[in-house]
Amino acid sequence: GCTPCVANPKRVRDFAKAMGLLNKTDRADARALCLFGDRAKLPAWTPPPPEVAMLRALINRLSVLENELGRETNRREKAQAGRMAAPVIESIDRCIASLNDEIERIKDQIDDHFDQHPDLKRDKALLASIPGIGQTSARHLLCLLADRDFTSARAAAAFAGLAVVHFESGSSVRARPHLSKQGSSKLRAVLYMAAVASLRHNRALKMFYERLRQRGKPALSALGAVMRKLVHIAFDVFKHKTPYDPALAAQNA
Repeated sequence: GCTPCVANPKRVRDFAKAMGLLNKTDRADARALCLFGDRAKLPAWTPPPPEVAMLRALINRLSVLENELGRETNRREKAQAGRMAAPVIESIDRCIASLNDEIERIKDQIDDHFDQHPDLKRDKALLASIPGIGQTSARHLLCLLADRDFTSARAAAAFAGLAVVHFESGSSVRARPHLSKQGSSKLRAVLYMAAVASLRHNRALKMFYERLRQRGKPALSALGAVMRKLVHIAFDVFKHKTPYDPALAAQNA
């Protein structure tokens, strides 16, 4: 009969410290959660649709396997360079072959999942219509946008850790603004590669990037702005269920 709410654990812990609750025990945590829930007025948590939850689980599993494949590949290169014993290299090769087989199996399951859910397949195709967004980044963006009911593109970008954080006080303290980098680091890595691809294939985003550079923005800061703009464009495409419109993107860039 209770209504669940989901809170960022770091924010709850920071709140507890601000309230002088420095102990880390079950009793202290229960008190901190109670106070935080009373004052933060959190919205009720709504579970994602089952098909979206399954898609996210499959994509997360694929990411784990791909990361492990990268580690095994690095181990093999190191073993060859160090002239390690042949049985060790053979063991690594068997692991690499097994991981490749499992990766292909998960990819097939992801494709079958899209075939079984036409709405997800349509939304992925809409996101992939954005120049610079490939199949991998379209899947990750779909998980982001379909998992939660964001009220705005800014909220979606903030959830992805792409909100700009300012650090200023008076005239003496003026640190360079930076991205909050909260949320999924894997999603940001995918968006980074999509932003790099957009500079080659998306004319509106390339012009947007060049204007920022002309204003004196560092290259990485301008690229972070392109990542954020990509999420904004994806949000509009996903919300209105319409393919990417180059003319509209050029007006808003």
